[in-house]
Amino acid sequence: MTGNPVTLGFADIVITGALDQRPSRKPDYKAETLALAALSDALSDGPAGVLHQLARTVLRLTGAGSAGITLQEPAGMGLRWIAA
Repeated sequence: MTGNPVTLGFADIVITGALDQRPSRKPDYKAETLALAALSDALSDGPAGVLHQLARTVLRLTGAGSAGITLQEPAGMGLRWIAA
């Protein structure tokens, strides 16, 4: 492939305006309360399972096909991806 590389600026990748146009759902306070309780239980067992529980909770609450969390490694030299 040849040609000039494409340079993107911050405004090219931030899509907040487009997200504001998406349909939203009404809050389900019972489901959200149960989700917070499950996350609290996972945290009380130790931090290892919290991120997986969070990804599973997002799947359940949103009906999405997948969910994930990206974390920066402590040394700042890489990223860790946790998916469900």
